[in-house]
Amino acid sequence: MTWGIIAALDEELRPLLEELKKDRQQEIYGTTVYQGTLYGQPAVLCKCGIATINAALCTSAVIREFGADRIINTGIAGALGAGMQTLDVVISEDVCYHDRDSALERYYPFTNCFRADKELIAQVEKAAQGLVVRDKPVRAQVGRIVTGDLFVESSAVKKELCERLHPLCVEMEGAAIANTAYANGCPFVVVRTMSDCADEGAQESYDHLIEHASEISARIVLRMLKG
Repeated sequence: MTWGIIAALDEELRPLLEELKKDRQQEIYGTTVYQGTLYGQPAVLCKCGIATINAALCTSAVIREFGADRIINTGIAGALGAGMQTLDVVISEDVCYHDRDSALERYYPFTNCFRADKELIAQVEKAAQGLVVRDKPVRAQVGRIVTGDLFVESSAVKKELCERLHPLCVEMEGAAIANTAYANGCPFVVVRTMSDCADEGAQESYDHLIEHASEISARIVLRMLKG
């Protein structure tokens, strides 16, 4: 079994790369794919870049060209659901596009939402239990994540997404990664820590918390792989 671990940003991938026993690396689609082992388990790590097309391209390569058969997307997100706070963690129950016309559901893959693998969800939940990062206990829950090519920093947009799709958080890559994994018959899970609240203060909060939030998601993934 080979893990494919995908993140959009340097900050999100760096804690994992620091633990990777690297065998080789290869340039592809303007980024680098790293192969090696994490705690003795074969792993392929990739910084896909921001937004859905980059995420889909890199996920396809990680699966089809580098042999990953389990996909984890790790990183940060904007909090949407009631009671969600910065540095809370969302583990994907399912991942949905929020900016696609519903008419597209008449065509393959006949859905706008992709369910994460139940076994992987359970493994991530277990890894998050009792974890403390920078003296803060990790608070994680399973729920819906929504994805679109838009950095949400508007209370009005946030409200509309909540009313229409009932998500816990919003980001810019997860559904494309999930869609590509689904098309390849590859189990996946998404792990996101809240860097902001997807409102008018989102950019400032994002800038302040990106490293802390990224570290939380990465630490959960590493703990999961360490077993």
